[in-house]
Amino acid sequence: MAEGRKLLLQLDIIGCAGSYPAPHSACSSYLVRSGMTSILFDAGNGSQTNLYSHIDPADLDAIVISHGHSDHFADLVGIYHYLKYASAPKSPISIFAPEDVFDKLKYLLKPGLLDSTIFALNPTRPNSEAVVNNISLRFFEANHPVPTLITRISDGNSTMCYGADGDVNEHLEAASEGVDLLLGESTWVERGKSFPKGLHLDARSLALLARGANVKSVVITHIAFPADKIKILEIVRQNYSGNPELAREGSVFHF
Repeated sequence: MAEGRKLLLQLDIIGCAGSYPAPHSACSSYLVRSGMTSILFDAGNGSQTNLYSHIDPADLDAIVISHGHSDHFADLVGIYHYLKYASAPKSPISIFAPEDVFDKLKYLLKPGLLDSTIFALNPTRPNSEAVVNNISLRFFEANHPVPTLITRISDGNSTMCYGADGDVNEHLEAASEGVDLLLGESTWVERGKSFPKGLHLDARSLALLARGANVKSVVITHIAFPADKIKILEIVRQNYSGNPELAREGSVFHF
């Protein structure tokens, strides 16, 4: 890197299917890097297979699990087993997640079998902060049926919001305010009459969120198969003047 050149945050899409795996797509998992720091956000079912193409899990500095639904959490178990029996990390990997995620992890690994040399568990609540090397994390409360973390991410040069799952609330608006990139869900094309509030976003609500929060660019993720991705992208473009793009497995974004 040339002297004085600004570091860019990098977002790698490891998996982006919503609620359950889709054809050619694992569930939610995203790798954020800045300089030598690498943080994995969520480890949904099927995503570990793709993760190896981007990084050895042993080289992760931290993992953030937004909530305990399987499409965001399930492969944390596989990552643990890989680290335990195949490629141990140099130091315990910090895991930030709501406390109920750790309850599920301990249950799946059986009581007493969670090796503290592999994972360092950090039960995380909204309105808290953490620092991982040169990346700062600020956590907000999502509007979702289970405890769910929204994360605002910054390396001092660029900012990003990972909205995870959940309907619009004041916390998602605050976490998204002015960010360079919003990684936001559009589980649905449109909100049907039978779709409950306090669960997920549709395309128009994501666009209005991004517009109201002065977001510079949006990456649309967590689309539930077989929803029409192109239609979702069109709706977002109609209601938001920034730069929306669809998340696709293997895509890389710099900002």
